[in-house]
Amino acid sequence: MNRIQKCALVLITGTTLVACGSSSTKPAEVAGSISPVDESVQAETVYQAAKSDYELWLKNLKDVEPLALYSKSIYKDTLSAWEDAVDVYGDFSEDPAKAIKDFSIFSSGTYADEFNEKLAIVKTKYAKLLELKEKADTVLADAIDQMAYLESIEADKYFKQNYTSVKSDYEDLFEYVADNDIGDAQNKQVEFLNDAKALEVKVILKVNIEPLELEIAQLKKGGIATLAPISYNKAKAELVLATSEVENNARNQALIKTMTEKVKFEINHTTQVASEVKQLRATSNLKFEAVALEIENRLLSISKAINDSDFRDKPPRVQTEMIVELIEALNNADTESQLKNEIAKLSAQLEANKTKLTQEQSALAESNKQQTVLRERIESLQQQLTLKQSLVDKLTKDLVEQEAEPNESL
Repeated sequence: MNRIQKCALVLITGTTLVACGSSSTKPAEVAGSISPVDESVQAETVYQAAKSDYELWLKNLKDVEPLALYSKSIYKDTLSAWEDAVDVYGDFSEDPAKAIKDFSIFSSGTYADEFNEKLAIVKTKYAKLLELKEKADTVLADAIDQMAYLESIEADKYFKQNYTSVKSDYEDLFEYVADNDIGDAQNKQVEFLNDAKALEVKVILKVNIEPLELEIAQLKKGGIATLAPISYNKAKAELVLATSEVENNARNQALIKTMTEKVKFEINHTTQVASEVKQLRATSNLKFEAVALEIENRLLSISKAINDSDFRDKPPRVQTEMIVELIEALNNADTESQLKNEIAKLSAQLEANKTKLTQEQSALAESNKQQTVLRERIESLQQQLTLKQSLVDKLTKDLVEQEAEPNESL
């Protein structure tokens, strides 16, 4: 076959394809049966429907990114299908009449039909993402809560590498669910929770305990551990206890605050003790008596304020113990005095209630007495009334009899 014959064959084949694409896929129409006005109305109707669907799904997919967690592949397919739909919509969005035109010579559908086909894929993929989300949110509820808590305490800020590893394991859990490997998802979730909770504790310790560890290390570096070893060791012991409590109660904020404040107190106390020791060491032998007298005067001012006592004939340690006893006795006396006052108040209230009750009983008795007298008076009046009625009846009878006697004599 020569070159001219080949060209002729190509032309004939192309013409045949055009004929198949345009005439065989459309219903037969009588020429001129559809007016330009009818076609314009039809095109506008089809366009408006497509526009409505476009705007609706543009809104639906605005916040679709979080769904990528449930299946990266389906998420990508959803966006890809949406891009295809948008491309087709863009071809006729500026020219509504084009909505009912043939999309291509190889297609029996219009631009609007092609857009709807692409959009149908988007709807299917999106529905699948929502289905996976519902399933995964149930199966992986514990993992989801744990990951949210890690984000709330900014785990990525303190341990970036650990956080990245844990998050990768977290995302893998959703792939198991997407593949319907629920058993594997649950088993891997247990492993994830162990690692994630370990990271949680690590973050809490870094935020709450590590600063205290640095402060205690600074005490040792500054020589305070040597100046006040007892207080320093007490602060270290308090730190060990706080660390243990925080590790075992990483989400108990109230307990963490209490334990860390105890450590801070011991650190400050150690610093103050060391400062006093430094001052004593800097005191010359000639001034030791002045220091002893100053301590003695402080104790004296306290004992004088309590009950004017003076214990300076005792050693400072004994003076301190005696002052403590005075304070305890004073507290007991205050407590006893308060109790007595309360008892007196209650007794007074009781007496007042008794008096009131007696008055009310007296009033009731008087009322009953008056009612009895009144009842007796009423009975007496009734008797008198009965007697008088009898007398009236007798007089009336006598009068009738007297009137009847003259008539009989006549």
